[in-house]
Amino acid sequence: MNSGILVKFAYAFGIPAIIAIYMVWYFTQRMDGTVAEMYYKITIIEQQSVRQKEQDDYRMREIERLQNTITRMCVNVAQTRLERENCFMLPPSPVVKK
Repeated sequence: MNSGILVKFAYAFGIPAIIAIYMVWYFTQRMDGTVAEMYYKITIIEQQSVRQKEQDDYRMREIERLQNTITRMCVNVAQTRLERENCFMLPPSPVVKK
């Protein structure tokens, strides 16, 4: 910048205005990198979240498949009607002790 323009600007608006404009410019320059870095990290986290959900969905399908297989095996082995009916009862949820 031309120093004559700075002097005219300082005379018209004051030294605090020049300092404020410089600070806005300085932090804006720093924020560009920070915002880009934050956007990159958010993108990575979103991609990881999508992969995790896909893995969770796959695991749930596998668990359901295993449950169905075990139920069919139980029905095939059961000798009485009551035993066959018990094959379709879900076991109680495990309690996590702290």
